[in-house]
Amino acid sequence: MDSACHVLLVEDDNVTLKTVEALLRKCNYRVTTAANGREAMAVLAQSDQKVDLILTDILMPEVCAQVSTRPQYSAAELAELAPLHHPSVCFLKCRVCT
Repeated sequence: MDSACHVLLVEDDNVTLKTVEALLRKCNYRVTTAANGREAMAVLAQSDQKVDLILTDILMPEVCAQVSTRPQYSAAELAELAPLHHPSVCFLKCRVCT
């Protein structure tokens, strides 16, 4: 059984996503990536994937559910909804300045 911490990395900028993913893997974390809140929620809904930490961009674009049939989730919504699937998950919101 793999004891490495499983990080769900949520980032809409592909360059930042790949850079942070590589850094986390180099530190021996298991990493699953999501390009937006919708993808992150899909990962969290999979009961076979225990997630220990969600590391997310605080400024991800947000789309209202009334406008789209496939809603996005903001970082704040992820923080609120993630424990429904993973009660012990930790949550870290970050802002990347370039």
